[in-house]
Amino acid sequence: MFDIQTPESTSGQPVAPTPFSLVQVTLTKQEYIDLKWQANHYQEMFERARQRERELTATIASMKKAHEAEIVRLEAQIKDLHSQLSHNK
Repeated sequence: MFDIQTPESTSGQPVAPTPFSLVQVTLTKQEYIDLKWQANHYQEMFERARQRERELTATIASMKKAHEAEIVRLEAQIKDLHSQLSHNK
């Protein structure tokens, strides 16, 4: 378990706690190893999520480009069909 100690002044009297006071925490070796493992694990998970985000962003960009090309093609087809209709009248 964690052992939290508050700092003392040079006269041996406890220092009044402040929001920015230094607090010493004692960990067992196992707790330290577990915390380091968790930090590395979550950092790795975050990096994998960022990689997936980059891949999906690239996929979306290529899909948008393909859809824009399809829209241009279909607009040209519509224009061609309109011109055919006007010639047949």
